Amino acid sequence: MGLSSEEVAIALSRLDSIGIVTISDEILRTKHLSYADRLIGECFSSKNYQAWPTSVEIVLKIILDNKVTLEGVYWLLQSIDLTDATRFENKTLWLSMLEPLKYRCKQEWKQSEWAIGCYYYLIRFFGISNEELNLDEEYLLQWFSSGFGNTAIFSKNIANHLINLCRGAESDLSSELVQDLFEKINSEKLIRLANKMSVSDFYSFGELVNRLTYFRPKWVEGFAANFEWRRVVNSIKIANPEYLYSVDKLIESVFLLDNSGKENHEYKYVTDSIPFITKCFEADPINAINAFDGVFWRCLGFGPHFLRGGKNPTAQQLKVAKDIISNLSPELMAKKMNNLVSRDLENLARSLSIINEIDESFIPDLVSKLDQNKFNSSIYSDWKKQSNELQHLIRFFGIESNKEPARSWISSNRDNIEGGLQPIFIGFAPEVAIEYFNNGKPLKLFDKEKRWPETVFALASLADHDEKISIEIVQQYLDEIEDALYHLTLDPPYLILNFFRIIHSLSVDLFLKLIFRINLNDPRALKTIKQLNETQENERKNYLKLARLAMRLGGEVANLGKVLNDQLKMN
Repeated sequence: MGLSSEEVAIALSRLDSIGIVTISDEILRTKHLSYADRLIGECFSSKNYQAWPTSVEIVLKIILDNKVTLEGVYWLLQSIDLTDATRFENKTLWLSMLEPLKYRCKQEWKQSEWAIGCYYYLIRFFGISNEELNLDEEYLLQWFSSGFGNTAIFSKNIANHLINLCRGAESDLSSELVQDLFEKINSEKLIRLANKMSVSDFYSFGELVNRLTYFRPKWVEGFAANFEWRRVVNSIKIANPEYLYSVDKLIESVFLLDNSGKENHEYKYVTDSIPFITKCFEADPINAINAFDGVFWRCLGFGPHFLRGGKNPTAQQLKVAKDIISNLSPELMAKKMNNLVSRDLENLARSLSIINEIDESFIPDLVSKLDQNKFNSSIYSDWKKQSNELQHLIRFFGIESNKEPARSWISSNRDNIEGGLQPIFIGFAPEVAIEYFNNGKPLKLFDKEKRWPETVFALASLADHDEKISIEIVQQYLDEIEDALYHLTLDPPYLILNFFRIIHSLSVDLFLKLIFRINLNDPRALKTIKQLNETQENERKNYLKLARLAMRLGGEVANLGKVLNDQLKMN
């Protein structure tokens, strides 16, 4: 339901009059902010386009009122930032605030750190030209080395936005000008800040330094040489685990700063922090390792595989990682898992993903110390709904050749599970899937995202366990299989090829039956082919590989491959 311009005017005037938008420096009313944010989002949605002129006029009046604190202005700018009214050419509606607010930010930044935050939103909304950057250089250089907390975070936001602007293909902002700005930063002042910061300052300062050194200015080596790391180490040793994220961010930032461009990396920033990492694990065995993403992802190379660019951790990185994991107690994690809550499953899975890649003996030790009955009881609701988090976690517990203990867990919970049995569970416990099938209960050969790795795993396990029943299952779910084949997948083509190979090994007749069902003129197939040709170039190449593999096989498979190949070459 839309709002009339009169209703918008009354609502926003009401917000102004009762102090919901105008926030004092002493009191921040979170509930009021949430209410105001929702109302502003509604006012400036595209469906209320006709009321925008009135709404903009009222909001601009608030923003340009010097009696409104800059903190209040910042939160208001943040609220309108992602609305329809500040996208693309609509930003011109707000242009009248640019110069007055920018002037105010420059005048008041020493009294209010929020001035720097407001300046960030101004360049986010309206961009910045080479001339404007030169005019504002003095202020930017002061902000970049002025302090910690919000001052550092807002300055980091500005630096990051300048980097993004100058690297944009259609940007008028000179990359050389931005690099020159970062080169002029008062590094001595920055070093003085670094050498007096407390643990609570680590996060904001780490974020700031990470951006200011993006272009690796000449002062980086001097900064690294004069940075008092031993002082920082002493602070880390006595820090409480609640500062995990701050310590992680600083380690990541100084590691990248010191090692950028070097062939042989210095890992003291990580190794000196191992006692603190151990302390954090002891305080929170479920979440700690995943929370140290700066250490494990950026410093040691154990990030998600799709972000590694084909690289694996070096022998030195693996050694440092093993030193960390060797200090962690599987027993502590097992005790915590005995009283797990659903929201912990995803972080546990991510932690185990890192740990298992580094030390494959950790999870078997964990299982030997786990009270499996308590663990399964604590996540009863996840078994019942086959939650995505549980599906992610269980793959780390099929550690034996017989897929135990995951197999037993699925079997013991088979009567609790509601709905069709998901493919990951079919793969680990094919006998449970066959029991479901024989009792008329549904199976899911494809999960919600139609991921082929899980489907191939499920079908391979079924075929290995009972070929005859597997054929019956495939026959019953041919409609589901055909539908999945028509949908776009980002998975590599060899997985689809493996799927067909398994079916062929089960029954040639069943294989041909599926092949003859496939119609590349089906609207679902045509939609995917259109998407591949128009917007999915990398995936189009993968499908071309699949088509050309099919063309080599002869018969109807080759015909399908040729049709697909021709349709994809129309691009």
